[in-house]
Amino acid sequence: MTYIEDRARSIGLSKNDIKTLHLTQKTSTWALQSGFEERPLVHIPYFEPDGTEAPLFYRVRYSDLKGSKGLASAAPRYSQPGGQLPRFYLPPIARWQAVCPDPSQPLVITEGEFKSMALCKLGYATIGVGGVWNWKSKKAALTSIPDFDFFEWGGREVYLAFDSDVMTKPDVKRALVSLAHHLTSRTARVFICDVPPDKDHAQGVDDYAFAKGRKRAKERVAKLIRAATPFQPFNAIEDLNLTHTYISELRMVYSEREGLLSHQLFKDTAPPPRTMVRISDATGRMVEVSRAAEWLGHPQRATVSRLAFDPALPYGRDEEHDVYNEFRGWPEPRRGSVQPFLDLVHHLFGGRRSEIAWLLSWCAYPFQSPGERALQAVILYSATNGSGKGQFVRCLSKSHDPYYASLAFTDIEQRFFGSNLVRRTLISLDEGEDRHENNRPATGVLKQLITDATPHVEEKYKAHYKLDNRAHFVMTTNYPNSMHLAQQDRRFFVPEVTERVLPVALRERINKWATDPLCGSYLHYYLKHTVKLSKDFDPLGYAPITSAKEMLIEVTGSALDDFARSVVQYGVWQGWRVPEVTTARAMRAVYDPEGTTKVSVNGMALALLRAGAQRVGPGIRRVVMLKSGMSSPIALRNAEIHKGKKPAYYQTLLETTHPVREQGK
Repeated sequence: MTYIEDRARSIGLSKNDIKTLHLTQKTSTWALQSGFEERPLVHIPYFEPDGTEAPLFYRVRYSDLKGSKGLASAAPRYSQPGGQLPRFYLPPIARWQAVCPDPSQPLVITEGEFKSMALCKLGYATIGVGGVWNWKSKKAALTSIPDFDFFEWGGREVYLAFDSDVMTKPDVKRALVSLAHHLTSRTARVFICDVPPDKDHAQGVDDYAFAKGRKRAKERVAKLIRAATPFQPFNAIEDLNLTHTYISELRMVYSEREGLLSHQLFKDTAPPPRTMVRISDATGRMVEVSRAAEWLGHPQRATVSRLAFDPALPYGRDEEHDVYNEFRGWPEPRRGSVQPFLDLVHHLFGGRRSEIAWLLSWCAYPFQSPGERALQAVILYSATNGSGKGQFVRCLSKSHDPYYASLAFTDIEQRFFGSNLVRRTLISLDEGEDRHENNRPATGVLKQLITDATPHVEEKYKAHYKLDNRAHFVMTTNYPNSMHLAQQDRRFFVPEVTERVLPVALRERINKWATDPLCGSYLHYYLKHTVKLSKDFDPLGYAPITSAKEMLIEVTGSALDDFARSVVQYGVWQGWRVPEVTTARAMRAVYDPEGTTKVSVNGMALALLRAGAQRVGPGIRRVVMLKSGMSSPIALRNAEIHKGKKPAYYQTLLETTHPVREQGK
């Protein structure tokens, strides 16, 4: 028995009904060719009120997963073509041409096409919505879809029959209430059906109707409708709860329209009515008060502990996790061609497979591990303009839309995140001019931004606050000295980029691909489901050393850094041969015998440690007493051999082995 036959049987549909509804089973090959996941599915056409099939809009139900129990949260059950407004599902089982203009005929609205089919078959004209919010479109800035205009609503009885767990899911509850408000504004008489759960499990109106068999299904729906509760528009406090949430940790109000607001800004911008009437506790008389002020002090105001920006959590007020999550989602992953992007990758990085594997792993990590962040940034350097670095960033940004920002390097030269840096999952930096030579402070700030989990946010007219940092950074530059990279740097991955100009034909293919509205969905799918993370990729570890990175380290290092790198890596410097274990004071004497550079002992020690040297002295302080005074032994090489020894060991080494100047040097 096919999925369609099994599902139709469970809700009382005949084979003729299946034909009338144009339900067809599609293969995974058809799904893939149509832009959906490569899984078998049911094609569900939508219909106009006259019973003709809608030309563009339809939905699909993946048929390899039955029901919702045991369903992985990452596996969607339904999907639809991208770029289309939602529609009402009007099963041609009902006589919609007669129902639409006649407000004396009641309507039922429920979530899902199969529930709508079931109730229409039982004689109840039932509109199906593909999702609890699929009667409006935020992307198209529509408070209601055009299909509302099919119906005459004035005075019509409308019964909302959502699933039994509607009151335990905040977002679904808000959708139900918002829909009821909207229908009330169209002067419909709205009733709420209380679908009971099936023991400990949630159930839909179709499950409830047919729980006692087909013969009793119509009777059970009639009973549900008779018991429906008339919708009472929320009072002034509850109405604000639909669009506002109090963040107790910040002592601020989050508005879905304006974002974070101080108490005063909330009072100034709260939606009308600005006042409300309540009974005074002191006099017992009716008094007019500020609605916003009343809401702030009301025990039933919507409240959560903190503000979040987390791809791993549902959008909006999440009472389960006690947060309001601002992350709305990336482009929905869809299988499609990403070949122009891959061709660009191979043009930029040639045959360096290990570097490509690490870079693609870095790109894929936020999608494969939502809510997690790789603690490395990527620097794309080449001296050639037009090599394709910017095109790579442009392509990658499509998968992060709308949480991508392109900034100048100067925008990060501050300790606080501003509005252009928060609520981002990808940030590209273009230093643009050769004016950041050996920019140590800015490099330090960028390192802090890479690693800081909850940076301070500073926005105009708002108190400072902290918010989850989900940003991954990629920098493009034509100047090797725009960043200061230390020898032991672990936060920057610098793949070797070609110096060849991007071929015109490839550039045109990339431009054409990048203008496809679904290219971000295609790349999201590829990075999430196709890329296998490299065994060398550790999101919390060191970025690997590459030849390009070594070149940048050498170019951006100071003379002191060059000295430290030479003695640590090779044990020599301009004719001097230095021992494995030494002191910063001894190395300063080799580097600056005349004392003209003003390098301090501490400065030398820091330079040596940046280059990879390690302190190896005894005890916690790691110092020993020499004839010249207290000193801290530093192992330039082979530190593991020299760790954990007694003080006499270090005293002997430091007093008997010294830097030696080779003859003739």
